[in-house]
Amino acid sequence: MRRLPDSLIKITIAFMKNKNKYNAKKTYVDNIKFDSKSEAEYYIFLKEMERVGMCAIMEIQPKVYLTKTRILYKPDFLIIENGEEIYIDVKGMMTPVFNIKKRLWRNYGKGKLRLVKKVRGGFDLLDEISPVQ
Repeated sequence: MRRLPDSLIKITIAFMKNKNKYNAKKTYVDNIKFDSKSEAEYYIFLKEMERVGMCAIMEIQPKVYLTKTRILYKPDFLIIENGEEIYIDVKGMMTPVFNIKKRLWRNYGKGKLRLVKKVRGGFDLLDEISPVQ
């Protein structure tokens, strides 16, 4: 069996390191780096909602600690809508790790969590989770 040249191996490794396993492309809007194009597009949508007075963007990627052991979860946005804090996560893939954090949110979340997904022509609401009081 023939061995690949070292230069080709280095190029392949460099390419693999930069590739996101879910094919998400880092995108910048207003000098803010988003993990995916969908997140950036939802930010633009929220900015328009904010402009017409429907919500206020409070924070991008807020840190929320779940459980007493402080498991970190960073939704994409925190907004105020009708006086209520709403956390928003733009989903591309529902990973096993996210499914665990979704269940933890029901018991330890700080407020309503809205899950949205990019579809042709806009965004669909996948789920809205309110913590158990």
